[in-house]
Amino acid sequence: MIARTIAMVLLLGAGFFAGAEFLLWMTSGTYNSLTAQELWQALDRASLQRAEVLIGTELRHEMWDPMALYVLRLPAWAILGVPALALMWHATRPPPGRFFKRRPRSRMLPLSGRRHYS
Repeated sequence: MIARTIAMVLLLGAGFFAGAEFLLWMTSGTYNSLTAQELWQALDRASLQRAEVLIGTELRHEMWDPMALYVLRLPAWAILGVPALALMWHATRPPPGRFFKRRPRSRMLPLSGRRHYS
């Protein structure tokens, strides 16, 4: 239930940013993607700088350039949409054995109509 709610919020955010990019593309005629880094800077620039310092000091500064900046340069709708779809898929899968339950095997052989006496 909680995973579906989080997935729906992320999916609505991804739809919002994809729609905003589509409207900007229709009005200007050129496609300009809103990256996750631009979105994060617009929301809270100080936390982005703190994240860069944290990754640089705690993990390794070499991780910031190739990995973190690659992820931050992706479109915002992709950053929100991919985890939303993964959560939605995970939350809607039936648990194992829900539709096709295995019957317990009987350890006894089926009895035939005739009785055998020894």
